[in-house]
Amino acid sequence: MSKLLGEILGARGRIASIGLPALVSQAAVAAWGVVVILVARIIPKEAYAAYSVARSIEFFAALLGGGFVLQALLKFAAEGSGSREKELLNAASLMTAVLSVAGALLILAGGPLIESFYAGLELESLPPVLALVVLLEGLCGIPKNALLAAHRTRTVMWGDLASFAVRAGTIGWLALERRLSSPHQIFAAQAASSLVCLVILWALGGRFAAAGAGTNLARVRQVMSYSLVTLGTTIASFVYSWTDILMLGKMAPEGETAAYGVCRSMAAFAMVLNSAANIVLIPLASRMSSQGRGGILRRTWQGVLIIEVVLLPFVLLSVVFAKPILHLLFDGRYDYGWPVLTALLLASLVRPPGSLFSATGAGVGRPGYSLQSVIVTALVNVALNAILIPRYGALGASIATAVSLSMGSIAVVFLVSRHLSGRRAAEG
Repeated sequence: MSKLLGEILGARGRIASIGLPALVSQAAVAAWGVVVILVARIIPKEAYAAYSVARSIEFFAALLGGGFVLQALLKFAAEGSGSREKELLNAASLMTAVLSVAGALLILAGGPLIESFYAGLELESLPPVLALVVLLEGLCGIPKNALLAAHRTRTVMWGDLASFAVRAGTIGWLALERRLSSPHQIFAAQAASSLVCLVILWALGGRFAAAGAGTNLARVRQVMSYSLVTLGTTIASFVYSWTDILMLGKMAPEGETAAYGVCRSMAAFAMVLNSAANIVLIPLASRMSSQGRGGILRRTWQGVLIIEVVLLPFVLLSVVFAKPILHLLFDGRYDYGWPVLTALLLASLVRPPGSLFSATGAGVGRPGYSLQSVIVTALVNVALNAILIPRYGALGASIATAVSLSMGSIAVVFLVSRHLSGRRAAEG
């Protein structure tokens, strides 16, 4: 442990130069979560419940609409700057663009079905707005991930900050004018912010394709073979990440769905740290693996330790004062959700090992490990949700999340550690 801490301190300059902008980018995501939390104080509970369900639908469509290819883009772009890597980058970019359009069209085509299935929620005329969000976020992800693969996190940071300014500014203005009343306005602000981010990244050097290189069908197949595994992972990840909201929206009162959405947003701080670490870790592990360098397992544990040290005080304070925090932020509207917040905060402590080891597995060309662990997580989560939500509502969903996350983290840490240790022994 002391050796691990010493290595972290010795590399603090490098960690700060790359990791700090990534953390700022993810902090902007967290700040948007805070804005959404404040929105919950303004709009009616039924409107916030509709937003929570629609956000889950949008997230799933974004994954199918090219989101699962972006990890392949991040990995292959980080392996080098030769013609092979450029062709793979262009293939991944092309696939992402095509699938983003397909995802948007899928939401438009399924709009009537979505509205009828959730007839009790305010989802009328929302699918076209969700489709625009999916399209713009997918296109924005292409230059963003190419920049991240080169560890140009500072450039990406400016795009993310501009995106947050547009979102928060729009919602803040609507709130001050007392015109904020529906989820449609929130998603419209999100679409506008993605467009602004795309323009900023382009102006700062982000591109949709590598200059001087085309692509071919063989490269597309290579990207697709990797992406199909990440597709399975992302679908299974969606199952355990968002089906709780979707099942609550169908099986529990609107107040339970809204309270769970609020508590989930408040517990998102851990996800911000995980995402920032993954931005750095996937390209790093990919580059180290392609160059035959050792120490990948040690680097992963360094990331886990850093996140847990930052996360632990926040979680403990929030757990102790869960009920007063909810009362202060929401003027007593969601006081009954403090057990839900407590369970989700405690669950956040087991997320970093699973998240970072999944990123390492993807970086060293073993995304299947993440897929296996996430399938286990998803199956346990759905089964527990089906059992616990009818009886315990939002609390049941939070318990299901905590248990399934723990099982998934244990699985992926074991699989990736075994692979890296075995490879090191073979090379030794």
